Amino acid sequence: VVSGWHHVHSTLPAYIKPRPGTRLIELDQVVAVISLTVKSRLSFILLVIRRMSMSFLSKNVNASDSEKNKRIYDFLSTHSIGVLSTVDPDGEPHSSVVYYAVSDNFEITFTTKKKTKKSSNLSNNNHAMFIVYDAVSQITVQITAIAQDLTGSPELPEIFRATIEASMNTSDAGILPISKLAAGDYTAFRLQPAQIRMAVFSRPDP
Repeated sequence: VVSGWHHVHSTLPAYIKPRPGTRLIELDQVVAVISLTVKSRLSFILLVIRRMSMSFLSKNVNASDSEKNKRIYDFLSTHSIGVLSTVDPDGEPHSSVVYYAVSDNFEITFTTKKKTKKSSNLSNNNHAMFIVYDAVSQITVQITAIAQDLTGSPELPEIFRATIEASMNTSDAGILPISKLAAGDYTAFRLQPAQIRMAVFSRPDP
């Protein structure tokens, strides 16, 4: 019998007071009363479910950084389309969809043209937000980043190749949407993450 039971017993509503011989279990300062009544059994089941949920959350919270990083990288590397958000000189937000590639240290690169709205905005204010979402798994990764203009960089051909590959892997057209815009010469940007957040909204696997 749990210590202090007489005090607990006296404060319990009559409809959940246990019958003689009932066993009491104390779980993290929560007293569960197991009896033959339907209400008591239902209360105990709900308590067990709650503890199982807390156990799952605890496992996620205690996951190592390397496990989290791998999970994020695997998600980003198996997707190729994201939404880039920037801000213009007047403080007005602007978002556009881009094909991207991701490096081992989570840097995002993409191709654009110098006279596009996003390029102009990043040249004026290099703070950006980048989001990748998967509708099936209901997973989203949000990256707060600092953008680096790669105009004239020797990396441009490789970034351009990766952008074309991403387009061909996801579209029957195989042509980069940016190629259809009369917006100056090609260039590229690198997004250096300041913060990365991953959220999983679907029900976890058993």
